[in-house]
This record gives sequence, structure tokens and C-alpha cells, in this order.
Amino acid sequence: MRRTKTKKRPIDFDIMVETSLLVIVGQRLVREALIDNFKRSSQFKLAGQAGNFDSAIEIIEKTKPGVILLDSDIILQRGFEIMRFIQITSSASKVIALSGNIFPSHAKKIFCLGAMAYFTRAASSNEIKKAIPSIIDGKIYIWKEKKNVSESEFRREDQSETSIYSLTLRELNIAQYVNKGLTSKEISKILCISSRTVEVHRHNILRKLNLRNTASLVNNLHSFKREH
Repeated sequence: MRRTKTKKRPIDFDIMVETSLLVIVGQRLVREALIDNFKRSSQFKLAGQAGNFDSAIEIIEKTKPGVILLDSDIILQRGFEIMRFIQITSSASKVIALSGNIFPSHAKKIFCLGAMAYFTRAASSNEIKKAIPSIIDGKIYIWKEKKNVSESEFRREDQSETSIYSLTLRELNIAQYVNKGLTSKEISKILCISSRTVEVHRHNILRKLNLRNTASLVNNLHSFKREH
């Protein structure tokens, strides 16, 4: 008896993976527009929404969202307090900053405080959605508007060469993982680069910040967050 071949249905990855999302944005119209767009995708489940961080605390404690879309103005107002709370309460959450501008110094400070991605409000929800998988994988992401923003623009001229602002985005990404206690081998697997490359970056980070070892780097990052 002849067997008939059945056609395999294409896998719908949008249904397979569902990410919980918390939106914390001060402007109500912006917040509602974002929520409306994300609700249309089966890839995302809305964990909640808030207009300020205090209102979001209970939501974070209960839902531990995979992604937190957070107004950058809120981050800058209470940076260390906010990021520390998220790190302790929901360490797996990835923070995406949504800003009204794309000044290099502004973005750099956001990354130094622990955010994984930076978008301006001009970015569409679809552009943010496309970036989320790589953000979840642990890669820093910065949205570039129509004009190209080069890596060199993310250095602050008013800061000394030993400032944390002198680090590249890749170095900042690695510094974040070092701060979390990950080894070079573990970092290399997350970023899909060799352990040797991670070691080179770590050496460059210590050299740029004029630090002797990993412990001093961690202390340096903690000090930065407390001051901002």
C-alpha cells in the first residue's frame, strides 16, 4: 500500500515563545499606544502597566516580567534604586529604556546603570519587538535613527580617559556580566564570541579604568550606580 506524504506545517515561532512585558512610561498616550501594539502579538503577554516606578513595584514582585519597557527619564531620576530593585526582585528581567532623545551621553549612562537596550520614542513597536530576542539573549542593543550613530559618538568628551564613559558598548556589555559574577567562558557563550576575546575585552576595561582586578571593577560599577 502506497503511503501518502503529509506536508509539514510551518512552525509559528510567534506562538511558541511568549514573553511577559511590563510597560512603565509616564506619558499616558505613549504608554497606551505601546500596549495596544504589543497586545496584537501572541509573542507577548502583558504583565502590567504603570505611569511611574512606585506603581510598578508590586507588579514586578508578583509577575517577574521577562522584559521591562521603562521610561528613561524615570531611570535617570532614580537610577540606582530602580535597577537595584529589579536586580534583586526579578534578576532575569531585561530593561529596555525608552527615551525622548538619543544623546550619546544619555544612552551611555542608561547602559552603565544596567539597561540592555535603548530606543527613542520615534521607534515603532515593531522595531522594538524585533530587537527583543537578542536582548533576551543578553546582547546590548541601541536603536539607530535614520542618521547613523557611530560607536565613537558614544564616548563623552567631557569625561576623563579613565571614566566608565570611555568604554565601548561591547565593553559595557561584558562589564555588566562581570558585575553579575559570570566567568569569561559563560560570557563568551552568551555573546557568541570566544573566551579569548572576552579576556581581551576585560583586560581593556581594566586598563581604560585604571583598575587592577575584577574586584575593583565591580566596586567601580557599584559606585557609579550609587552616584547616579
